[in-house]
Amino acid sequence: MVERSALVLKLLVYQPLVSRWRDTADSANQTVRQVGWNPDRRAYVQHLGGDTLDASLLLMPLDKFADPTDPPFLATLDRISQELTTGTLVRRYEPDSSDGRPGSACAWIGLRMR
Repeated sequence: MVERSALVLKLLVYQPLVSRWRDTADSANQTVRQVGWNPDRRAYVQHLGGDTLDASLLLMPLDKFADPTDPPFLATLDRISQELTTGTLVRRYEPDSSDGRPGSACAWIGLRMR
């Protein structure tokens, strides 16, 4: 979101905030790459420092957070494929994740409105 906001500011020629927002986006990206990556799971995870997979991570390339050929993203894709899919359906997260709801997660459809 911050990255897109910086782009909007740039398009509106509002330069004073562009560099600040770009720096914020870069800092957030670096934080997620360092703390959002779980080396034991070999995947990005649902929240910083956590270990739960989340299918919303499949949107990373659409948000321009990761290139679709980026090795950490591909490793995350493999892990999601192994752990969150049943046939052609993808669960949003693991059934035993701590969302406070009993039972397993429903199949998830990640849509982007443009």
